[in-house]
Amino acid sequence: MLTWEPPADIAGAAEPITYGTLFAETSSANAAGPDGVDGSVAYTAVSDYAIRDVRSLIVPGTAVTAVFKPSSPNYADSAPVTKTLVIEPLAVTVEPHAKAVDFGDDIPAMTGDADGFIPSDAIKAIFETTATNVSDVVHFITVSYEDSLGRLANYDVNLKSADTNRLEINEAPSSR
Repeated sequence: MLTWEPPADIAGAAEPITYGTLFAETSSANAAGPDGVDGSVAYTAVSDYAIRDVRSLIVPGTAVTAVFKPSSPNYADSAPVTKTLVIEPLAVTVEPHAKAVDFGDDIPAMTGDADGFIPSDAIKAIFETTATNVSDVVHFITVSYEDSLGRLANYDVNLKSADTNRLEINEAPSSR
């Protein structure tokens, strides 16, 4: 017989795990076989990724199955036990870089930082503006995301966008 009780928070719901955490590093990896019987517990996640992959536990929750596998051939594997673990989004920060250009000059490529995405999720922040070389004085930089694997839902994106994160178009020098 397998016993497994993932920790609960004070409200009794499953203790949340942050996306990108390896299952083995959580307090939920605590299933045990019967006392006095040697063996190991095998976990599998109902997801597209192996349980040893940081992408296996996805938002809002992932069903994980545990099976006790005894070392001795005299015992059969336990019946599987499945628990749904609560997975919270991973916080990431995206911040456009401020740019400045003189009226009439070419608009530079928009750039920025996107910190915290798991590299294997292949999420790319794309920084853009609708400004042209003859636009008004200030334009905001917009951000869109290239997410070919559909993993952006696992993130809580904090977009740092303020007066310092914009494209400023200065008056053209009078010598033009």
